[in-house]
Amino acid sequence: MIQQAAQPIYAVSAGMRVVFCNQALCDATGFDDEFLTSLTCVYQTASDQPPSKRLATGLCPPPDAFSGHPSQGWITLLTENHAELRPATFVPTGANEALSNLENGVIVFVHEAQPDDQPPPLGREESPDNRHLHTAISQMQVATASSINIDRLVGISPAAQRIRKQVEVAGKTGANVAIIGPPGSGRHNIAPLIHFANGPELAGPMIPIQCPLSNMETVQETIKELYRSHKQFPDEPLGRLFLKDVDQLPEQAQAELLGFLQLPDFQLSLIATASPGVENRLRPELWQHLSTLTIELPRLLERREDIPYLAHAIVEQFNDANRTQLAGIDSETQSLLTRYDWPGELNELTEAIDIACRETTAVQIRLQDLPQHLRIALRFLDQEPAADKTTIDLDDFLAEIEEQLIRRAVAHTGGNKSEAARLLGISRPRLLRRLASETELPDFTELDSDTAEETP
Repeated sequence: MIQQAAQPIYAVSAGMRVVFCNQALCDATGFDDEFLTSLTCVYQTASDQPPSKRLATGLCPPPDAFSGHPSQGWITLLTENHAELRPATFVPTGANEALSNLENGVIVFVHEAQPDDQPPPLGREESPDNRHLHTAISQMQVATASSINIDRLVGISPAAQRIRKQVEVAGKTGANVAIIGPPGSGRHNIAPLIHFANGPELAGPMIPIQCPLSNMETVQETIKELYRSHKQFPDEPLGRLFLKDVDQLPEQAQAELLGFLQLPDFQLSLIATASPGVENRLRPELWQHLSTLTIELPRLLERREDIPYLAHAIVEQFNDANRTQLAGIDSETQSLLTRYDWPGELNELTEAIDIACRETTAVQIRLQDLPQHLRIALRFLDQEPAADKTTIDLDDFLAEIEEQLIRRAVAHTGGNKSEAARLLGISRPRLLRRLASETELPDFTELDSDTAEETP
């Protein structure tokens, strides 16, 4: 009955292997059951993978669907020509006679997408759940060039959407590209996405130059070697220079590079990375050459709505490299991560999530799985009161501090008010007046002997 069903149905074991599929799934994907049941699923959305792995990642159920009750979600059905998001029902199952090798596995029923049955919108939910994040990232990936892995480019902010489009456009051209972002923003990781967007066979080599460590001779020899290689193999792609931290290139090296760029018979293509304000640290003519297309990466604190998507994408990168498959990050931890300022930018977020993925014993990352220094910072955020925007009455504020100091001094002297007054450097009558006004006791101003200490 399942085999002949019109809707695609397949089963995935606890070890994430496809152990059964019906004919409808074979027809939908264009692969036979022998091939499909050889796949091992990975819960991620990366596209820069062989077709078989892309198919397996698209079919992967959420790791938290293997226990509990039947649930709803989305899978990515990869066909020969395109990838399609389809709604699905995940039914966890224990050992049974029909599927004896599917203990603690899940059966997936794939439905036809109806006009009013759409994936969750890419909105600005304050705390999107893990399945929403996975599906949203899948949508972003489907909408982007299939050869570009957008793991570090995911997000719903206008800036994230612009960056993905710019990377896609840059990947289709040989134009010079300047990638501007703060240290730790992942700017160096975007260059390979652009250069190899059309495949390594069409891109040619990408030659990196560490600009802070380079001088005029280094730039000269690197470009000359690239030029000699091009003359020797004129039919091979020329490739590109990758100028890392070009804003730290010495003045003489800038002049040398500019000279090569002005040669009429040698069209050198460049990708450069730099910190904000690079245009003020380079020769204007050189910046003009480098900035044909400029991609600007804002700080994470300027696009906090992207942090849940970036963090979830990092979890899925971990899933790809390890047997353990995680569903994502629990809602409390995700909310705190979004409020944190991330001074180390995306690199700090990546390191923290990677450590948490290795530490967790649950299907989701929890606060206790994060590095200790980050847990302390996040707990402080969780306890921090909302900012009080009202004005401060200085007299009342100082009076409150004085009261606290007096009470601490009295407690420190065991109730001896004369000694407390001496410690505070004030008169005993003044101390008694302050105590009387705060506690509504009789005025002790006229009592000047130590017997006043015995007054109730």
